Amino acid sequence: MKKFSYSEKGYNVQEVNAFIDEVINNTEQIISKCKAQQDKIDELEKKLQEYENKKEDDTNKELEDAENIISSAKKSASLIVNDALVRANDLEARSIRLEKSIKIFKKRFQILMKEQEAISKEIEILDFDNE
Repeated sequence: MKKFSYSEKGYNVQEVNAFIDEVINNTEQIISKCKAQQDKIDELEKKLQEYENKKEDDTNKELEDAENIISSAKKSASLIVNDALVRANDLEARSIRLEKSIKIFKKRFQILMKEQEAISKEIEILDFDNE
């Protein structure tokens, strides 16, 4: 604490006035620093809010992009599966036709073999008759 010297009417007025001026200057500096700090806090809070809004916007955009990618992938997968089903149905139909063709071929071949056997027997009979 500051001590003042005494004069006839009490404390030395010049010392007291100088001290008051010093206190006023210090107080003004403190107020100025507080104002500057408050301005800096306000600026940083504004930047933080802008950052959070941008982050939220980016997150929303990323979510939207992800949903679009998933939707596109589902559509592509659906097309691939449908194409595979069509091909599988076509292969199954071709397989059934091939089985039928093989059965028909086997029956015709068996008939042909029987006809050939019959012809062979007739030839044997003819050969024995000629001798």
